[in-house]
Parts: sequence; C-alpha cells; structure tokens
Amino acid sequence: MPKRHLKANHPVSQGEYHIEPLRQFCWQLRHRCVRDLAFSVYSETLLHTIQGSSARPYALPFDDNAKAWLIELDTQPRALIAHLATRTSTRLGLYFESLWAFYWLHMGGGRLLAHNLQLNRRGKTLGALDFVIEDAEGTLQHIEAAAKFYLANPKPPAQHGAESPWQSSHYDWIGPNANDRLAWKLEHMCNHQLPLSASPEALAALSERLGGSPVVCSSFLIRGCLFWPAMSHELAKPLGVEPTEDINRQANAGIWWHLADFLAQESVAGCEAFSVLPRNHWLAPACYPSALVPLTLPELKQALLQQITLRGQGLMVVGLVRGSAQWRESQRLFVVPDHWPGTARPSRRT
Repeated sequence: MPKRHLKANHPVSQGEYHIEPLRQFCWQLRHRCVRDLAFSVYSETLLHTIQGSSARPYALPFDDNAKAWLIELDTQPRALIAHLATRTSTRLGLYFESLWAFYWLHMGGGRLLAHNLQLNRRGKTLGALDFVIEDAEGTLQHIEAAAKFYLANPKPPAQHGAESPWQSSHYDWIGPNANDRLAWKLEHMCNHQLPLSASPEALAALSERLGGSPVVCSSFLIRGCLFWPAMSHELAKPLGVEPTEDINRQANAGIWWHLADFLAQESVAGCEAFSVLPRNHWLAPACYPSALVPLTLPELKQALLQQITLRGQGLMVVGLVRGSAQWRESQRLFVVPDHWPGTARPSRRT
C-alpha cells in the first residue's frame, strides 16, 4: 500500500475527537490488527499533561482521511500483517509501538527517522528514544510511547488530599499485577525518558543520522484503559476525578472488581454475555461474529475462579451485547485476586 500524504494528520487538542465514534468505527473493521491500529493511533490519551515536564500529548484527528485510510487497509491488510510479522517479541508494549511505526511509515502523518534508538555512554546503556519523527511542519519530535492499564485503588480516607505530582489525592493507580504504578511510570518518563533526547549522546546520534544537530521537542503518547472500582460510591460519578488532575476524563475506561465481589454479582449492567481477553487482545474494542457462543455469567464466574486461583493474577474481561451481525463490547472489566494489591511484590520496571 503506498504511503498516503494527507493534510489533516497534525497533533490536535484532545477535545477534537472522541472514543465513541472510534468504537463504532472499529466494529466495522474485519481485521483485529487494523482495529488495534485504529485504537492505538486515534484513541484518547490517558493523560493531558505530565507534571514537571514540558512535553505535550501526541494526538491525531480521527477524521475522514483517517477513516478512508483504515477502510482501505482493512480491505488490503497485507502490508500491516507483514510489518507486524517482523517483531521478535510478543510483548503488548512492543506490539503497540509497531502499530505506531506502521502509521508513520505508511500514512504520512510524519516521517519516521528513528525507532528504539539506543544510546550509550562509555559502554553503558543510557536508554532508548522510542520514536523520532519529522512532522508535517518539518519539526523534529522525540516521542515516548506506552500502552498502559491501571486500576484506581481508593486510598483510606485518612490519606485523602495527600498527593504528590505523580498520584491522585483519592486513588493509587496500580497495574493489574501490582508490579507497575502510574506514579513510577510518570516519574521515569519525566526524569529519564523524555529528557534523554537532549543528552549529548542523543544529539550526536541524531546528528550522525540526519547530517546536522536537530532541535528536538518532546511529546508523549499514552494509550490504554483506566479502570474504576465497581464497589466504590465514586462510580456514581463516572470518571470521579478532580478537575485539577491530569487524567483525561474522555480516556477509555472500565471498572474492576475483586474476585469475591464479582462472584457475588447476579448480573452485570449492560452485558448479555462475556469473553476473557488474552493480553495481546487488550487494545481495540472487542467484537466477534454472531455465530460465536460467548460465556454466560455463570460460565465466566467458573472460568475466573479457576484461572485466577491457579495463576494468582487478574484477568481482563469484556461484557458483550449482540447486534444484528456480531457481538460487540459493551463494558470493559478487570477482575483481580482478593488479595490485590496487598501481597504483590512491586517492581519499578515500567
């Protein structure tokens, strides 16, 4: 598929596109990898800003040009499939990066100059620049990318208001396996990853590659899903966050339960059936052919009880409703062990 050059693919403010039209559009696409591409590139950022950093969120308009490109790609997906086949890892984060690399290589929203550019100092690895692109205005941008999934764990009332630049005053944002924290990720991104493009080693590497010493501005793109506690009264306020927080109210969102609480549910609002999502299916809104026989709530409870008890890890679930031709995601859920996050051994590897 030839690279497209379209005028509209410049970063825009988050208010210019919304998740629901994108969700509806994704259900029209036949190939999951194309749906994942659409979600990765055009869904809402999880954060508006990163405190302590001048970096801005990298966002693109979900407009008619984007839709036409994705429909064409869905008709002829060979280039995307071939591109993804070159990956040497099945990690979700690297899959997410590969989707973005494909966008810049084929869509024309920027010229990809470097991907995962390793930087070293006296034989020691400093880190890597996720992406360096030249945008439509000729500006060189360093972009750090991440696909993240965090659960809002309510703080005890005594800790309300005790916030740092990296965390909410009411919630601790914790990864499903509790070995990742939003606070740690932002600290690492702000203090290490984003400033890396200004290091002498980065300037030298980019100068060697581009034939000059470029001025690089930094951006971040963080996609994924934020899960709010199902058993909290805060759920009455759909995205119950303070307006001063950096979290994007329009970000993709779901709800989470501890296993015992979920097993006690007699129904889940808006869900006719269910499916458990493997990790490499976590990105795009789920849809399945109408001939598929998904799980009933009792079957889901049995599957969750067996798998979570055996593995000691949470599982992502989608609630489904049946349309005229397919099952469509109506609710995204996460069910975690009853001890979550108390017995996990945290790691700062983000």
